This record gives sequence, C-alpha cells and structure tokens, in this order.
Amino acid sequence: MDTTTLGITIGLGLILFVIYYHVFGKHGGGYITHPAWLGLSANIVKMLCVLQVFAAIGFLVSVGTWVFVPPTSGIGVHLHFLIALFLVSAITWPIALKYGIGWLVVLSLVMTAAGSILLLAASIEDETPKWWVILGFILLNVVTVLVDAVMWNAKFILADGKVPSS
Repeated sequence: MDTTTLGITIGLGLILFVIYYHVFGKHGGGYITHPAWLGLSANIVKMLCVLQVFAAIGFLVSVGTWVFVPPTSGIGVHLHFLIALFLVSAITWPIALKYGIGWLVVLSLVMTAAGSILLLAASIEDETPKWWVILGFILLNVVTVLVDAVMWNAKFILADGKVPSS
C-alpha cells in the first residue's frame, strides 16, 4: 500500500473540499446558481455537474487503485508529484476566483488540466495498465481539460476576467 499517495490525496482532498465549500457552498442560491457559472443556463450547469460527479468518481477509483497497486513505469513513478500538482492547482482556482486574481484563475485551471493529462498519461504508460484507471482519468480529463481549462476559461476571459457578484 502506498501510504504517501493516500496521505497526499486525503490531505489535499480535504483542503480542496473545505475551500470549495467556503467559496461555493455558502452562496445563498446554491451551487447551480453561483455567479461563477458566468451566466450559463441552469440546464447546462446541471449537465456539467453530472460530468463533475463522474470525474470525481473516476479520480477516486483511479487513485484508489494506485494506492494499492502503484504505477511501476513511465511518468507514474512520480505519482506523488502528479497528484500534488493536480490537487494544489485545483485548490488554487477557487481562492484566486474569490480574491479576483484573474491571471491566477486562468493559470490554475490550465495547471489542473496539465496535471490531469499527466495522470492519464501515467495510466497508459504503466507496465500493466488497468482499463478502469484509464477510464477514470479520461472522465476526469473531460471536465478539467475541456470544461474547465477550455470552455470555462473562454467564458471567463470574455467576461474580462471577472465573475459577477452574487
């Protein structure tokens, strides 16, 4: 068992959860109506939330598998760094958003996407790749790369790097 990976994931994951709750959970209208959705319709936001749930499950299943059977080849041998990169950049995004640091908002989503791409690469480079680990990271990448780094960043940049106040 890779207790370091488990510790990094639980520790940073809890920090991420607390920060997301602090930034998004206290919004009076709820998560789906939070101004950070930048005017997207409720139906689109609900669809994206479903993708977020699948991404979270994919991450947990994939990393959970690696806690018991860590990658032994390729970039996956640097698993602690990859998970830390992914989670620290994910933690940075809501903080930068809350404090209106536009360049860091964009950069943190790009770095989160890069981290998830590297995790996907690690899943296929492993000596014995497991289909469910690959699928889990594909689901994660749909959200972190396509939805967050591309789609959301495009909306944010068009909004001059500002989120309407709630």
